[in-house]
Amino acid sequence: FAPDRIVFREELGSQTVDEFAKRVRGITEIACGMLGIQVLTAHQVTIRTLVNPRNFKDSRAYLKEGMFGFGTEVEDFSREPQLYGLRLVFPPSENEPNAHALRIESFHSDPRSLFLENQASFPPLLVPRGLEPLEQNVHDAYAFLVERALAFVGRFDVRQEA
Repeated sequence: FAPDRIVFREELGSQTVDEFAKRVRGITEIACGMLGIQVLTAHQVTIRTLVNPRNFKDSRAYLKEGMFGFGTEVEDFSREPQLYGLRLVFPPSENEPNAHALRIESFHSDPRSLFLENQASFPPLLVPRGLEPLEQNVHDAYAFLVERALAFVGRFDVRQEA
């Protein structure tokens, strides 16, 4: 519990997305009841994962050549970057009230791995109407990353011709 928020963190754990979503809802219901909270003004879910491109041995090469299509452009810096990345922000809209900030980066600890992160933000919730949307929000954040972001990343993971 922080002064202005409840933080749930599951890192390298064994819980499924369903189990984690239920845990978030259950603990939040108890906390809101005990503290008399009527409105959750913000809800944010961050999902992170590492993936390995199939056709690149180094995620930096995948990003530089496969995704960005860079050739010699980075020579302007007089040295090769050790981390490449892309950030895409999808603000809320009429059709989709949720916001997503997607990071796609090479992973500094393992050059083979590509780091993906979705930081999803959701509109306020009225507690008396029920907290079922909290569970759905966890699932939506996860789906955005593993369905949409991975599909996007996969488009660029093609064998490079020599």
